[in-house]
Amino acid sequence: MLKKLLFLILCFVCTAAYAQQDSLKKEILAATGSQTMLIRNARMLLLDKFIQKDMNDVRRLKNFLNNDIDNENYIGLYQIEDILLNYWTEDYMHILAEVSLLGDVSLNVKLRPDNDYLFVKVRDESVKNYYALQQSIQSAGLSAEDRDFLEIMLTYLVSGKFNFLIGRNITVEDDKLDRMGNEFLQKYPESKYAKFIKENIRSRYTRSDWALGFDFFSGYGITTGNALYNFKNHVPIGVGFDVYYKKLVLYLRDYIGFDRTLNDIEHNKVVWPKRSQVRIYLPEASLGYPVISNKLLRITPFAGIAGISFSPTMVDVQRDKSLETFEKFMTKAAAGINTEFLLNTSSGRFWGMAEDDEFFLRLRYGYNFSNSNKIPYASGNVHYITIGIGGVGRLNKRRK
Repeated sequence: MLKKLLFLILCFVCTAAYAQQDSLKKEILAATGSQTMLIRNARMLLLDKFIQKDMNDVRRLKNFLNNDIDNENYIGLYQIEDILLNYWTEDYMHILAEVSLLGDVSLNVKLRPDNDYLFVKVRDESVKNYYALQQSIQSAGLSAEDRDFLEIMLTYLVSGKFNFLIGRNITVEDDKLDRMGNEFLQKYPESKYAKFIKENIRSRYTRSDWALGFDFFSGYGITTGNALYNFKNHVPIGVGFDVYYKKLVLYLRDYIGFDRTLNDIEHNKVVWPKRSQVRIYLPEASLGYPVISNKLLRITPFAGIAGISFSPTMVDVQRDKSLETFEKFMTKAAAGINTEFLLNTSSGRFWGMAEDDEFFLRLRYGYNFSNSNKIPYASGNVHYITIGIGGVGRLNKRRK
């Protein structure tokens, strides 16, 4: 009896699971009537009608997607799609009403339409038919101010400046838009569109006072005094970071030289054996100001402070802890001259923003000196010449 009861329970559970799975399958199959599919089908039909240049049906489908579909959960049309389509259907008052809302869409909390090439097709056709659309604007029964603004807006949209679907390209049509914006503001100084023109259309940029740069370098270092007796000349590698304020520049450099001891070096009753590997650490901070600066060349004298250490390698110190006595830094003054050969300038390479970038080949002579005899075996001065390659990026600020 118990076995029969268990069998019946098992059959019931399996039947219920199958029924639930079958119900889910039916729901999936019925999803062709869902809101998402409705948007997809409407947009595909809109694309077909646009290709056929049936502007009456384009207007009906556009209004359906905007009025019946678009809500807090779904996007029927992107703003740029809607505005460009309004140019084609000559619904200019809708464009003028929507200007204040440009960019004010919370895309992150709405379900976006599928990638159906509606935007790409409308944009490409708008670019090809730019002058025809422009003529339609001038024939419209609107005020001169509205017509002039609609022309600027059309240029703005087809230039790619307002394009959250494919990214903003600030280099396209900037000069033309800037000129159109200035002419509009001169003609209509009290226009209700003035704020939009100033903040979006005009491309007036001024260079920021601040900039950041870097370089990677290598070269040759020469020691004097007791350091010359105990250590060979060396080859360094390093990296430098530059902070610019107007023309003043702060150089921050991390210089590491590779060397060997020429003799047994005794210090604090510890002997550093001859022909041991040496690491020369020379961090440096200095300020410079260019005396020559043009499109090809920049020459900048500098002065500052540096630290220097002639140290055993970490491997040698681990083998013989007594060598830690040689891990000492001395402070030295630093001075020299930077010569930069400018390779090219560009826009937007470093940060992908509105910026001026420079790439350069840097030849640098530095002299680190001190009268201190604090560390007798390493007393003396260091001369170095390095060659580096790097660049500097200076952000531009939009002027209102």
